[in-house]
Amino acid sequence: MLGSLVIVAVAVGLSWCALTRHDDASSGAAVRPPRSADLTPPTPPPRPTAPPAPGSPAVATAEISDPHEAAFTNEPREDAWASRTERELRARFQAMRGGRLAEVECRARQCRVLVAGSQAELGKTIYELGGSHGLHGYADQVELTPPVERSDGSFALRAFTLFRR
Repeated sequence: MLGSLVIVAVAVGLSWCALTRHDDASSGAAVRPPRSADLTPPTPPPRPTAPPAPGSPAVATAEISDPHEAAFTNEPREDAWASRTERELRARFQAMRGGRLAEVECRARQCRVLVAGSQAELGKTIYELGGSHGLHGYADQVELTPPVERSDGSFALRAFTLFRR
């Protein structure tokens, strides 16, 4: 009699397990296997582009990528204003300590300036840009790109100056 009772209890337990498993599947709670770990290595960062040749006064636009570059390139040039502003920027950079002005180009309401020099020189230039000899009170906004090391060991950075006109 005890053996029959044990068999009935086991049968009821198995039936109960089967019914609850069937209820879970029908209620939308499907049993899913565990996710496997993604073992693929991350994609390495892109390699930096080659720096310009030694002695090159400018850094190619593609080497200093910045969202301001596209806006500057697409802006038409207004010759009279651009020429005056380029002269003024050259004069202001001559009065500043630090790196040397490698290029300046203005359009209708903004200018792109390239400054080259050592890290210390560029640091001085960045400091001077905010001073009375720099662009404070002259340009409405100045956006700097990160410095890029050139093949000769010097560095270059671009400054985009915006003017409300």
